Amino acid sequence: MNLSSSTISSFEKVFNSRSEIKELFFKPAVLAYSGGKDSTIILEFYRYLYEKYTIPKPYVFHLDHQIRNNFTQEREIQEYLTGYPFLSFCKKKISQN
Repeated sequence: MNLSSSTISSFEKVFNSRSEIKELFFKPAVLAYSGGKDSTIILEFYRYLYEKYTIPKPYVFHLDHQIRNNFTQEREIQEYLTGYPFLSFCKKKISQN
C-alpha cells in the first residue's frame, strides 16, 4: 500500500474521530465497489484499517447493471480486487423482460 502522509492522516482522523464510529469498523461490513474514485478510497481506507488495526475483512461486492457493454471495465475491476486481501464478489444483473 502506497498512501501519502496526508491520506494516512485523514484516515486516522476519521477512524479516531468518535468512539462509536471506531466501533463500527470492528463489525463485519459489506462494501459496494463501483470502480470509481469514491468507492476506491473507501476500499483503501478499509485496507489501511485492516493492516494497521486488524479490523475484520469486509466483503466487497461489485454489481454490473449491464446498462452498457463494459466487459473490459468489469474484467479490470475483477483484476483490481484480486490485489486486496478481502473476499470479493462480482455479479451481473439479470434483466427482467
